[in-house]
Amino acid sequence: MPEAWGSGAGSALMAAVIAALRANGFAAAHLWVLEDNPRARRFYEREGWSPADGRRREEFLGVPVTEVRYRISLG
Repeated sequence: MPEAWGSGAGSALMAAVIAALRANGFAAAHLWVLEDNPRARRFYEREGWSPADGRRREEFLGVPVTEVRYRISLG
């Protein structure tokens, strides 16, 4: 939601997720993000995620979209 952008809520949620993954013994995590979403991609990169090998075409609400894979090391 645009009114929440820049409030720190996303970073706080991300920190909680990363902490939970680490606490459960995960060494790495992957996520998929829309290729044509520069705002989201900047957010993930700021949070320590890096583009990884992986690209896929999906359909969302009848619209074809391309997603790219991101990875973060938790070790």
